[in-house]
Amino acid sequence: MKNSDYIINSIVKEISNKNLSYHQNNKFDFTGKGLDRWKRTTSYALNLFKDNEIDYCLIKAYDIPNAYMDDIDILIEDKPQLSKLYDKLLKLNFKFTHVPFNDNMKISARNNELDVEIDFYPDAKWGDLRYAKPNFISKHKRINKKHGIDTMTPKAEHEIYMIASHAYGHVRTNLLEVLNTIKIIIDEDGKTRRLFFSKW
Repeated sequence: MKNSDYIINSIVKEISNKNLSYHQNNKFDFTGKGLDRWKRTTSYALNLFKDNEIDYCLIKAYDIPNAYMDDIDILIEDKPQLSKLYDKLLKLNFKFTHVPFNDNMKISARNNELDVEIDFYPDAKWGDLRYAKPNFISKHKRINKKHGIDTMTPKAEHEIYMIASHAYGHVRTNLLEVLNTIKIIIDEDGKTRRLFFSKW
């Protein structure tokens, strides 16, 4: 059991007694259906990336009990690999919100038959807000576990920057983002002490 489990579980248990609108506003799903779908989507996507040798980084994956996540967010900074994946997904009957890929936008790919939605980011940005210079996140990514699934994720301090940048981009933060940040800081222990002193 990780050091953060008791604290995070206690807070989540406490908020589970609040009203439904509070849960929705803070991105919690106490039915478990959202997380089941996220795991199914993530497993599908990671197998697809492995089979096609796609260099990816899973971002904004909140490893908090009862987290509500209905899609997955993937950073793929290698443009030729992103084009290759686009062609592959077209053949698999995925529909896209935007084409072609552009540095300033995310691209959502959805397959209704599979009930799978994947958001791709070709650059370390939320809109025009950059949270890392090009290829920095990919260069420093690591093998990590999210909701029991082994995957490639940003380093702890980079993930914290990313969460903060995303919240800033949306002009608000929610409890899920706060708890996930607390979890990272507790679990990583002394490693995050470099957070406020590191440079890109």
